[in-house]
Amino acid sequence: MSTVLGIDWARPRWVGVVLEDGAPARVVADQDLAALVDGVPDAACIGVDMPIGTPGDGVRASELQARTFVGVRRSSVFLTPPAEVLAAGSYAEANTLARATIGRGLSQQAWGLRRLIAIVAALAAGDARIFEVHPEVSFTALVGAPMAAAKTTWNGQMARRTALARAGIVLADDLGPAGAVPVADVLGAAVVAWSARRHVAGEARSFPEGAPAGARETIWY
Repeated sequence: MSTVLGIDWARPRWVGVVLEDGAPARVVADQDLAALVDGVPDAACIGVDMPIGTPGDGVRASELQARTFVGVRRSSVFLTPPAEVLAAGSYAEANTLARATIGRGLSQQAWGLRRLIAIVAALAAGDARIFEVHPEVSFTALVGAPMAAAKTTWNGQMARRTALARAGIVLADDLGPAGAVPVADVLGAAVVAWSARRHVAGEARSFPEGAPAGARETIWY
């Protein structure tokens, strides 16, 4: 099995889970995404929980399909605003543009993610190993059904950790310095790594279905 890396945002840093052949899952964290990626130079595939590719207008088909797929967890799938909305000079301007272009306002959360979206897009533009994954989509595929409990709850986190362990991704009780990262984000990075492993094996699927390798505005799982 090739080395793969799954990454999630865990403010104020990025958290990654490294899967290597014959080695326990390794959890790393860094405020600099490029440094985190450079720290795993032999990664054959890198999944990131962040939109890669913004819609010219409207919404991305991949996100609408993903929302249907995750069922009761549909609110966890972020709808990426159009590029011109994210490029606005202020939240007020972006909100006005959003209402005019997609018929709804822009949340503060969506506005706050614009910097991260730009960071990932810039890195992905020069690194073909990087592709987009959504943790809730991947957990739904891993378990075979939408997760019954939210990722922020005890039941939800234990169900996700158990599902990962059954797939051979065992997370240590003590993660060292990376253990300061919120549990939900570590679990998210781990299941993103699961999808990266599927990608290397040629088993990954996508929204939209049948997307070519390297396609943007595509969610892989």
